[in-house]
Amino acid sequence: MFAEQPHRYARQSSRQPAFTLIEVLVSITIVLILAVLTFWGTKNLSESAKTARCLGNLRQIGTAVLGYAGDHGGALPFLVSGDADKPSSHNSIWQQDLDSYLPYPKVNPTGGGRPLAGSPFFCPSADPNKSWLGTEPDYAAVGRYSANEGASGVFSQNAWGTFVPALKLVNIRNPERCLMVADACTRHSVLDGSWSMGLNADNLTVSAGVPASGLAPRHGHNGRDSRSGRVNMLFCDTHVEAFSFADPRLKDRAFVQSLLVPY
Repeated sequence: MFAEQPHRYARQSSRQPAFTLIEVLVSITIVLILAVLTFWGTKNLSESAKTARCLGNLRQIGTAVLGYAGDHGGALPFLVSGDADKPSSHNSIWQQDLDSYLPYPKVNPTGGGRPLAGSPFFCPSADPNKSWLGTEPDYAAVGRYSANEGASGVFSQNAWGTFVPALKLVNIRNPERCLMVADACTRHSVLDGSWSMGLNADNLTVSAGVPASGLAPRHGHNGRDSRSGRVNMLFCDTHVEAFSFADPRLKDRAFVQSLLVPY
């Protein structure tokens, strides 16, 4: 009888080394690093997509404004329209005046309510369920409250006792540098979102807090300092551009003047 031979792989298998604690920790660390990189990469891609959609929204708004102007003798829409016989009234805001050229869906079609999320009038980086730092986040135009040369804004107010003639595109001196509509935030008693901004060359300041009626740099915002993000702007020649509050041009008074004053 032959003596039983041990399995030829038995000794070899007993020699397989186990993972050391250091190897396990290194493996876990690598996995965690890859997970973090994937998360931030996905987040950045998502924000980039929202920024691109926002710029696309503003381009659509610019096209709608051109359509409106073409049908109204070159005049831009009013910031807010009302009845001259009823100084406290208002019938529509500029987004609603563009409804024939770019539909303006409302949460409440019979009055009030902000634009529906997904609408070209709603920034995809704005949370539809809450305010932007305590204010309403949407797109807004700089209000024009005086017909005098040097007054800021291109959308004239025509309600609440202030009746300013509509501005015509042909009268804008530097349309490629003059702001029309932008990412914004504001506080209003009417529930139409941030349809207007009260800005002029003297109060466009850079601060840690977004002003109550001003530009909202919400794209890429870090959640702490409002200056960390970028604000998308539509200009009167209908081109769009993204600005950071760190942009040195916003500290140049001549540039800010051209940004806000059409002539």
